[in-house]
This record gives sequence, C-alpha cells and structure tokens, in this order.
Amino acid sequence: MNGENEGITEKSMEATLTMLTIVLRATATLVCLMLLFPPFVGEVGAGQRFFRGYGLLFSPPVVSEHYAPLSATVDVGLLATQVAAVTIVALLVWLSSRR
Repeated sequence: MNGENEGITEKSMEATLTMLTIVLRATATLVCLMLLFPPFVGEVGAGQRFFRGYGLLFSPPVVSEHYAPLSATVDVGLLATQVAAVTIVALLVWLSSRR
C-alpha cells in the first residue's frame, strides 16, 4: 500500500513541477515581449502627456505635433502595471492548477 501512495505523490509532484515550468516560461516570455515593446507617451508643453502606442524599445515613435517633432518616452508606470498584472495572473494560474 505504501508503494502506491509514493507513486501517486511522485506523479503529482512531477505534474506540479511541469505546470510550474510551463507557467514560468510563459510568464518570462510575456515579460520579455513587454520589455521589448513597451508603451510610449509623449509630452507637450505644460506637462500634458498623451499615449503614443507601443513600439520597439530601440526605436521609439517620433511624434510630429504641428511644427516641432517630439520624441516619446517609455511609460514606466504602465509598463510596471502590466508586468505586475502578468505576474499575478501567472501566480493565480499556477495556484489553481495545484488542486
């Protein structure tokens, strides 16, 4: 009887580790993509910020408002929120798969 319980425990442990590996790889992939293509914002005049979309980290979008071209910067707050959301969802998926 004891051998059967050990087999079940080993199988469930192996399944848990497999699921953890899948969740960690998916999370790492999503976070890397979010860091590679972050959200950008532009700033006009008296601190007015506007969303400029997503773009490759190494070539941010250039905004031409009226006369002067404005460069966009990474919206760190939104990026941090996105990374936190993906991490929380990954944790919840992993925790729900353990049952």
